[in-house]
Amino acid sequence: GSIAVAVVQWSGASQQQLSIGFTQITAATAGAFGDQIGALARAFSGGTQPDDAINFVTPLFASNGFDAPRQVIDVSGDG
Repeated sequence: GSIAVAVVQWSGASQQQLSIGFTQITAATAGAFGDQIGALARAFSGGTQPDDAINFVTPLFASNGFDAPRQVIDVSGDG
């Protein structure tokens, strides 16, 4: 009945930022989490190097405090 989600903003090789740490989301809290995302300022502009974003995010799974049978990286970009 829930998922854990984090938001990472990224652009180039040295431009990654954990903007919202791993947060447990339920049907009751999804709207508030969406509002948090909507309120974020864009951290970077320029490049779109998804490999650098994936390399930044992958180690976060080991230290996020959640035990999950499935771990997913969903990449959204504008480039």
